Parts: sequence; C-alpha cells; structure tokens
Amino acid sequence: MSDKPDNDQTLTGLLQRLLGPPREIDGSRATNRLSFQVHWGLWKTLTLHQTPRDYAVLFDFHDDIVVFEPADAPQRAEFYQVKTRTDPHWTLGTLLEADGPSGSVFGKLCLHIVKFRGYVHLVALVSNKTFGLKLTTGVPSDHLNEVSFADIDTETFDKLMDRAHKDVASIGETIEPQEAKDVVRFIVTALPLEDQETFLLGEVNKCLAKTFSHCRDQRFNSVGAYRHLCLEVERRTKFEYLHNIKNAEDLFRFKTLTRRELTDTLKEYDPRMDPEQAFQHLEPTLAQNGYSDRKRSSIRTAWRTYAARVRDPHDASIRAVREEVQRFAKSAKRDESWDSYRDLIERGVRDVLPEIEHLPLKYRDLDLLAAAVLMEFYRLEYDETDRADTHDAAPESGLQPSNSQPEEKAP
Repeated sequence: MSDKPDNDQTLTGLLQRLLGPPREIDGSRATNRLSFQVHWGLWKTLTLHQTPRDYAVLFDFHDDIVVFEPADAPQRAEFYQVKTRTDPHWTLGTLLEADGPSGSVFGKLCLHIVKFRGYVHLVALVSNKTFGLKLTTGVPSDHLNEVSFADIDTETFDKLMDRAHKDVASIGETIEPQEAKDVVRFIVTALPLEDQETFLLGEVNKCLAKTFSHCRDQRFNSVGAYRHLCLEVERRTKFEYLHNIKNAEDLFRFKTLTRRELTDTLKEYDPRMDPEQAFQHLEPTLAQNGYSDRKRSSIRTAWRTYAARVRDPHDASIRAVREEVQRFAKSAKRDESWDSYRDLIERGVRDVLPEIEHLPLKYRDLDLLAAAVLMEFYRLEYDETDRADTHDAAPESGLQPSNSQPEEKAP
C-alpha cells in the first residue's frame, strides 16, 4: 500500500477515482435529514474557509461530504458520513447494522479506505448523538466529542473489523486493521438538530467578520449570505443527473464548492460594495462619457437587476452570462486598450453577445449586459484597490485604465 500518491499522478489518481461510480442513491431522504446534511456541509465549508487550506468540497457523491485538496491537484481526501439519530447514542450494534446495499454503517466508512487507498486522510461518521463504545483509555466515550478508532477496546475493535472485512470483500478488496485505525473517527457535531438556522447564521457572520476584518463597517447582511450559501450547497447536494458528470470539469461544476468560489460569493456581501453606492460612484463618469439621463436610468435599473440575479444560485443562465462578462473584464483589465466607459461597454457587449446567443432573450438585454460589464470590471478594480490599501474607500478613479491609477501603496 502506498502511503501517499506520487505528485505527478495526482490528477489521474485521486480525481480519476472521484470520477468513478458514486455510492448508491438511497432515494428520497427525510427533509430534516437533508437539511442537517446541507447545514453541516455549509458549516464545514465555512470552517475550512477560515484556514489557509486550498480545499474543494464535494457534496453527496461518494459520501455526504468529501473534502479534497489542493483543489487543482488533489493529493488527499476526507470523507464524512452525516447521520442524525433520536436514540440516546450510537452503540456497537448500530454501527454493525445494515445501512443499504453497501453494507453496515461502519463498513461503508471502510469502503472509502480501500477505494481511495493512498489518498485517504480521514474517514468520519458525524452525528448529533454521542458514541457509546468501550475505549482502551477507560474514559466514557459518550463524554467525548471525537473518538478515534485507534482508542477502541480490543473486543469492540475486532467485531467492527470483522464486519468491515465482509463489507469490503463484497467488492473484491481486503483491508488491514491498521488502515482503519489510522484514519477512522467518530465525531459528535456541535450543530444542533433544532434551530440549525440560528447556529449557521452565527457561523456565516463569523466568517464574514473574518473575511472583512479590515472594514470599519461590520454590519453584514448575514441573512442574505446564509440563504445564498445554503442554496449553493443544496443545489450541489440535490443534483442527481449523474450521467452528466463525465469529467473533472463537470464534477466541479455540478457537485463541488471550492475556496475560490466561496471567496467570490462572499465578495457579494462586502459591506463596502453596496450596489447602489457603487453605481452612484460610477454614474458621473457615465455622464461624462455621453450617456443621457434616460440611458443612465436604464443602466441603473439593469444594474439592480443584475446585482439581484447573480445572487440566485438556481439561475444557470445568469451564471453563464457572468462567466463570459468576467472573462472579458479580466482581458480588458490586462490589455488596457479601451479609453472610456462607452468604449469598454461597447466592446464588452460585442464580445459577450455571441457567446450567450443560446440563452433566453432577457439575458441578452443590452442594458443588462452593459450593467454587467460595468459591475464586473468595477469589482476587479475594487479588488485591486483592496489588496493595495485596506481602507474603506472605493477606487478613486472609478473605471479608468489601470495605467492612470494612483501608485499602489505597499501592503
């Protein structure tokens, strides 16, 4: 057994295995269980985001939650099975009982170890209830928030491994006790079964506060961010058209949330990036560039529409528009060949329209595209200013070529 995959085989190793046949589909799930799984997945993602880890979170594919990293060239994976119970705690018997066609609750954890051998860093059963298992340490396990399989007493350990051997043998594999001992954990989550929303609102606010810790204004739209992020996670969790997942790009698009994607989503809730204030900052230059009062009013209305639509994770069409507009904005930022708002907007609309001609007419509205070009370029300018100077002011020169920007300050 290889303890670690070769770096030059990472893309064809772990990613290939992640693209393999997922676990069985259990059918419809109780609403409360799905809600708990979505909320725990969001909480895990927010927790990872507050670390330096270059993570990617895969929802409801090989397990309820799979974390792999680094996102572009994964070298290790963590698997989390999330289960709620009403019984007082987990017992040896409940871990051994059948849990679908793949085998027992414990055996399904061990299947990941053999299927992803060499890449597994952690395999965990996460629950709202404690684990009543005998430990070699003598400490009552139901007093602990995390139990390592390595600390299970010999008799219990052997019974669990006997069942694991049977379950992995069903796919023609074997497993060594040390493999399970190294990576299996039983985790009691702090996420309450009741009032999950309040708990997650606090966690979202905490993440926003850390993300924008340099802002004087700490009044965040935590409710909006929470709803947006829940929809993002729920959309990935519920996506069941698995025949559409043919390559790594599809896997990331339909089932995965990365650090970069969450960073982009959180930017929507930057307290300094209020859409109304941003447009007020840009409007004088629009007027100087020859846009009439009526045209500026039309673009302002489209600006508000675009700002609202991009926060809807169910709107695949607006995501397609945004991807093309962002591509153009980044290119325009690099080449600096435009000389005015009007020039930038006209080039952007001409560039983007052919790429979205398959979308419904309302997404090809010229004012909407003009507003999208302005907003996405403004965000690029804002991000650059924010990296150079963390005070709360907007970019002083608005939408001007970057070679006319004030000299950047040292970070």
